[in-house]
Amino acid sequence: MADEDEQPKPRKLHPGAGAKIATEDLLIEQYRILESRRNYFGRLFWQLPAFIVTILTLVISRVAEKRSIELAIVLFMSALLLFLAAWIAYRLLKSQEECELLLGKLEERFRRELNLKPMSLPYSHKIGARFWTLICLVVFAIMLAGFAVEVFVETHNGGGPASVERPLF
Repeated sequence: MADEDEQPKPRKLHPGAGAKIATEDLLIEQYRILESRRNYFGRLFWQLPAFIVTILTLVISRVAEKRSIELAIVLFMSALLLFLAAWIAYRLLKSQEECELLLGKLEERFRRELNLKPMSLPYSHKIGARFWTLICLVVFAIMLAGFAVEVFVETHNGGGPASVERPLF
C-alpha cells in the first residue's frame, strides 16, 4: 500500500537514444513537479507555526514561575521568533500561490494545445485560513513583545527587586 506522502515517480523523458520528447510529456512532468512543490509549501506553512508555538510554550512555561529579567528576555526573543515565523509563513504562502497560478496556466495549455480536460484545482482564497494564521502569528508576537516590556518595566521599577513573585498569566 503506497504512503500518502510518497511522491509519484517521474516519468522518463528520454526513453531511448534519438527519441523525441513529446510536448505532452514535458507539460505533464512540469505539472507534476509544480503540484509537488505546491503541496510541499502547503505542508510547511502549517507545520512551521505549530512547531514554533509548541517550542515557545515549553520555553515560556519553564521561565514563567516569577517575573524576572530572564522572563522579559525570553518573551522578547519569543516575539522576534514569532515575527520571523510569520514572515517565513508569508513567503511560503506566496510561493504556494505562485505554484497555483502556474498550475492554472498549464491546465489552460492542456485544454488549448493538447485537447485534454484536466480537473482544475480550486484556488486559495485571499482571506482564508492561511491569511488568518498569519494575522494570529503577528498579533501573538505583538502581545509577547508587550508582555516583555511590561515584565522588564516591573523588574526595573526604580531599582526595585530583581524579580517579582507574581505569575505571568
